[in-house]
Amino acid sequence: MDYKETLNLPKTDFPMRANLPVREKEILEKWSQDKGIYEAIISKRENGEKYILHDGPPYANGMIHMGHALNKTLKDFILKYKSLKGYKTPYIPGWDCHGLPIELEVSKQPGSEALSVPEFRRKCRNYALKFVEKQRKDFERLGIFGEWENPYLTIDRGYEKGIVEIFTKLVMDGYIFRQKKPVYWCSHCTTALAEAEIEYGDHTSPSITVKFEDARKKGTFFIIWTTTPWTLPANVAIALHPDFTYVDVAVNGEHWIVGEPLLEKMMQEAGVTDYKVTEKFKGRELEGREAEHPFIEGRLSRVVLADYVTDDTGTGCVHTAPGHGQEDYITGLKYGLPILNPVDDNGRFTAEFKPMEGVSVFEANEPIIELLRQKNALVHVAKITHSYPHCWRCKKPVIFRATEQWFVKIDHKELRKHILDEISRTRWIPEWGENRIRGMVQDRPDWCISRQRSWGVPITMFHCPECSQYAVEEKIMKRAVEFIGEEGSDGWFTRTEDEILGELNRCPSCGHQGLEKDMNILDVWFESGSSYKSVVEKEEALGLPADLYLEGSDQHRGWFNSAITLSTAEQGKAPFKTVLTHGFIVDGEGRKMSKSQGNGVDPQDIIKEYGADVLRLWIASENYRNDVPLSSEIMKRIAEAYRRIRNTLRFMLGVLNGFDVEKGRVAYEDMPEIDRHMMLELKSMTDYVDKAYDEFEFHKVFHTIHQYCTVKLSSSYLDGSKSNLYADGEEWMSRRATLTVIWETVYALTRMLAPLIPFTAEEVWGYLREMSPLEESVHLALWPVIDCPEDKVLAEKWMRLDALRDDIRRILEAKRNSGEIGHSLDAYIYLHTENKDDELFLKSHLDDLRRMNIVSSVFVEQREEMSPCHDWPGLSIAAVKSPHDKCARCWEYSPTVGKSGKHPDLCSRCVRVLEEEGR
Repeated sequence: MDYKETLNLPKTDFPMRANLPVREKEILEKWSQDKGIYEAIISKRENGEKYILHDGPPYANGMIHMGHALNKTLKDFILKYKSLKGYKTPYIPGWDCHGLPIELEVSKQPGSEALSVPEFRRKCRNYALKFVEKQRKDFERLGIFGEWENPYLTIDRGYEKGIVEIFTKLVMDGYIFRQKKPVYWCSHCTTALAEAEIEYGDHTSPSITVKFEDARKKGTFFIIWTTTPWTLPANVAIALHPDFTYVDVAVNGEHWIVGEPLLEKMMQEAGVTDYKVTEKFKGRELEGREAEHPFIEGRLSRVVLADYVTDDTGTGCVHTAPGHGQEDYITGLKYGLPILNPVDDNGRFTAEFKPMEGVSVFEANEPIIELLRQKNALVHVAKITHSYPHCWRCKKPVIFRATEQWFVKIDHKELRKHILDEISRTRWIPEWGENRIRGMVQDRPDWCISRQRSWGVPITMFHCPECSQYAVEEKIMKRAVEFIGEEGSDGWFTRTEDEILGELNRCPSCGHQGLEKDMNILDVWFESGSSYKSVVEKEEALGLPADLYLEGSDQHRGWFNSAITLSTAEQGKAPFKTVLTHGFIVDGEGRKMSKSQGNGVDPQDIIKEYGADVLRLWIASENYRNDVPLSSEIMKRIAEAYRRIRNTLRFMLGVLNGFDVEKGRVAYEDMPEIDRHMMLELKSMTDYVDKAYDEFEFHKVFHTIHQYCTVKLSSSYLDGSKSNLYADGEEWMSRRATLTVIWETVYALTRMLAPLIPFTAEEVWGYLREMSPLEESVHLALWPVIDCPEDKVLAEKWMRLDALRDDIRRILEAKRNSGEIGHSLDAYIYLHTENKDDELFLKSHLDDLRRMNIVSSVFVEQREEMSPCHDWPGLSIAAVKSPHDKCARCWEYSPTVGKSGKHPDLCSRCVRVLEEEGR
């Protein structure tokens, strides 16, 4: 007889080889049928409490990269988990379709420079929509559920109307003002920039000290220091600290005025050794004196006082150009100084500085230094590498340049204080995120919100050409809001003022007929920050405040900052309850991934090789609070981890073949202890994973489930249960109890894994549905609840048995290595203790210990050679090769082999099974 045919061996069509790149597409097709899986989930949770995760809009200016995959997948983990917990989780993905990145890409297209503004904007729109569609498909391929057919786009009229509504409210409440101020200016992108759009990096600049001759005391010079020689044409003052001591120093027949603490260092750098201090005075004593500009004839620089002057660098006499610096500007306002800006939009000198007209400011540094040298005004020149602001779009150095711009007044109506209060009321994950955004809000200047570009939402203001006033009148402002809602922002660039305003086209200040549109556009951060109103507030399925905003850590200065600023100003509260941030993708060497560095990885390449589930599992495996490493070696390890999890699921599905879940299951209280113990282990693991999901610690979810599958299940419980699963009678209670545990385990695991690997979970679910009437999709199911009572006594018992198992396996391994046994089933285990309580305990668990250690028998009996147990004082262990024969059916050694005349090569257990089957 072929005894193999009598065993209950695993049997399943669930394939060992995942072939995810192919199978996932089939599942996607299934999910898209009828109204789609997302609509089915929302309908199923119709009466559930809402959980609103508001999607931050990525730029629609290219294919998705690994940062996009990380961000969207983390969001999907959360929403799938919350749905399993019974929440209604509407998710409206969005795209940022305006802004400089798109405009710059369209500008590269041939003939773009000849396009009218409306034509150019149409090309920008088409460009953005093209990438919205491409990115949408890629996000769906990742298994992310959402309203992909109805996303929010910042170019939609309804969205744009929301932006203008916020802007109008802020204007009417006095938060918005227009002023000529120095702002960060990118001459490459030809636009003003806000603080949030600045990155700091190393930059090499000239470091010069220059003589400004006192207008009344010839031969006396104020010595200034600067690293921006190109700003000297705009110099109108020299700032001193009122409380610092300044000295008059005799040098080669001249008198130099320098801050006393900086004298020695300055002279050393200038190579001057022969000098003498002739007089000392406080900075305030010099206020009001005037010095002649070194190369602009007739220009006088006034000596002013400022507390920001330091005594650790330079000369203590600060070159002041109010048109090229924030602190200089404030000083200029205080003293009524002219705000000069002889630099155009392209960063080139205008006719205001005729000698350098048309020259780039950075290229002008050397000619200006030479001019100073010719005028005998240059004391010293060197090179200095220092931290310098750069545009975060084009990565080029920026300049400070005074222009007329629109600003949000951060301290109006104590807005800064209110924002900080809202930050305190928000939960920040990780916790350091609170200090990061708090620091940015505490130190930020007024927000420059105007941009000198074409592709964006216009600043919907009208000014009067007669009296130069802006029309801050509610009727006019509201008409602009209505117009944007009707025609969108494109209409601002195609319609006339009369067409927009009609009879309202009149200056409310002077009555002049014929207002003129402002042609600046809003900062793109103002646009995206407005999403709380245009999306969360207005969408019936959503509602403010959102439960969660989740983006990269750079958004503390970007989207999080703009959103909380606008929402607090407009509505008096933050738009979110919790803010979660993640790190950046880095390569195996820790370098940030980017296309410019050539180390970027396309998510689609990984999906084609491994499948989306493996990519998602990698994301789950990493602690996203830090930067997230990615390399081919890491992906291979994750693919192997996925394979182990899949094989565990496959084995469980295989042994469940033919099991009647409803009729065959065994009640918890009727199970053997080992099976009850596994139910408690399952409950404990499920509770831990639940908590980890709830606290957004997905790496704990992954590592816990992976460890459970490979250690608790595969190499322990499942391996140890093969004897009763394969060889026991099909309807024996011992086998049915184990199958009940396996059913409950795979049923629970599939749901716990669904947020991480949704395709595989759905595939497994299909096989489970063949055994029991379950929901059509795993994503329509609810989080598992393991129904078994707390049992501390049982738990403590199994802690002792688990510890003993480690010692037994150590001894078995030694026996295998010595060649005394092959498989562990070849062995008998002997245990001995003088402690009677321990002896009784062990005797009551002999079969459990046999199963746990996959041996043929366990005895409580003393042998000649025994090893002490490491974790159980007084207990000794021995392992010996069984002296009995091996059963031809179950492969276990037993003294009962050979006792049956009909089946002489079987043990009594296997004989009984065959007799019951009539064989």
